[in-house]
Amino acid sequence: MTNLCGCSIGVVVLIVSVYCCFYGCQACLEEERTALLQLKDDINYANNASYFVTGDWVGDDCCQWKGISCASSSSSSRVTKIDISFARGEALEAWYPNATLFAQFKELELLDLAWNQIGGWVMPEGFTQMQNLEILKLGLNRLNESSNSLWSLCGLTKLRSLDLDYHNLDDGALPPCLLSTSSPLEELFLYGNNLRGNLPGLCGLKRLKELDLGNNFLNDQSLPSCLLNLSSLELLDLSENNFSNPFGIPTGLCKLSNLVTLNLKRNSIEGNIHPCLKDMHYLQSLDLSYNCFSGGVPSFVFNNLTMMETIFLSNNQFTGVFSFSMFANLSKLSYVDLSNNVQLEVETEYPHWVPTFQIMWLLLENCNLNQRSTSSIPSFISNQQRLYSFQLDHNSLKGVIPSWLLYNTTSLRIMSLRGNHFEGSIP
Repeated sequence: MTNLCGCSIGVVVLIVSVYCCFYGCQACLEEERTALLQLKDDINYANNASYFVTGDWVGDDCCQWKGISCASSSSSSRVTKIDISFARGEALEAWYPNATLFAQFKELELLDLAWNQIGGWVMPEGFTQMQNLEILKLGLNRLNESSNSLWSLCGLTKLRSLDLDYHNLDDGALPPCLLSTSSPLEELFLYGNNLRGNLPGLCGLKRLKELDLGNNFLNDQSLPSCLLNLSSLELLDLSENNFSNPFGIPTGLCKLSNLVTLNLKRNSIEGNIHPCLKDMHYLQSLDLSYNCFSGGVPSFVFNNLTMMETIFLSNNQFTGVFSFSMFANLSKLSYVDLSNNVQLEVETEYPHWVPTFQIMWLLLENCNLNQRSTSSIPSFISNQQRLYSFQLDHNSLKGVIPSWLLYNTTSLRIMSLRGNHFEGSIP
């Protein structure tokens, strides 16, 4: 019996060993666990901060803690991701974390410190030791132009993505080292700051793919013309600034021919949609909403943008007749918003057309829908199997609500038909 039990125990040990070999049984390093507990104390010191993130940081294996991810090697698991965003309440005083705490994680690749009331750093030189850090999220903190808080990031030689949204940073707060030609940055997010355009260093970021400058104080004259040299740029967000003609000025945004996403929402752009947009063949998302565009919507522009997925043209001053058939060949189209163009006439029934797309969101509020033809719900909706939401409010539509609207659109979750003149019963 003893020998049998011993044999059984040996088999169990063997199975466990094999399992650990293939699936990893290593706990995190004790020194990294200790560093995380020190970080936990630093977050909550003298502030009675929320334990929303760190409250369950208990036990021997820190790789199992909330917001922590590890990668296993042959002997141990090293922390590669720390997400302690939203760890401190908004009402708390500014936090000045000790950067050397993070330097103890030698394999750290992602650090998310968003929304923690960070005003600066204690011993900021600790960042120079984080040689594997690729993603740093510092959005929604309290860094400003006088804190010199960003100079400590110059030693992050592998940093690909930097999020500095919602601070009070001005043009001089961005150290040249972060904007040099040797910088590995591919993503830079500066939404909601105090930038006014003296940013020539941006042009040195030859690897940059995503740039968010939304909600600042930029205009046609302040955006550096050398921005056009960023041939790798795929996403550009200039929303909520003071642009009036970003296509015809020296910057000539259409020269960024590799853009996939262009956001110009909430500016002061006037006149017609610039015809050069037709040459941005890779464009998938275009947001021109909440501007002062006028004139007709040129069909030759959108006929040419076959990669387009989302189009936002709402809250402008477009006029004339807009034929929805111009979208017929945009097979990837999933989101269209033409709402609140009160002088525009949107026509979906004439001329006859067959859509190649399966749309998910269709927003056509207050845009004189089908007033020249049927004054009814667009018939092409009957073939839209992926339709999740559509809003046709305030269009003076008439007649009965067709039964196919509820029977054919099986994915439909949101339907709004206020401010119309339907009659009869709901199917």
